[in-house]
Amino acid sequence: NPVHKKVPVLVHNDKSIVESQIILEYIDETWPGHPIMPQDPYDRAMARFWANFIDDKCLTSTWKALFWTRGEEQRKALEEAEENLGFMEKELEKKKLFGGENFGF
Repeated sequence: NPVHKKVPVLVHNDKSIVESQIILEYIDETWPGHPIMPQDPYDRAMARFWANFIDDKCLTSTWKALFWTRGEEQRKALEEAEENLGFMEKELEKKKLFGGENFGF
């Protein structure tokens, strides 16, 4: 995507939409008969929470631990990454899929 310099990008009707969560919301609004996001407001809020948690916490701490730091700072980042992934694992142990019983976001 040369304009926004981001991926993923969805091009629909010659218009570009970027950012994963925005793309998902656009798809749900454009094709409401096949929703990706949960229809229940609470479940939809939780899906957004976990998407943000993964982006803001899990990915950042994992990248820090693997590539961006060394020494003591790397050790702390690794502990943070393990803790964040532990939160996700605990959430997932009760469910067949991350969204519950249905495939989606």
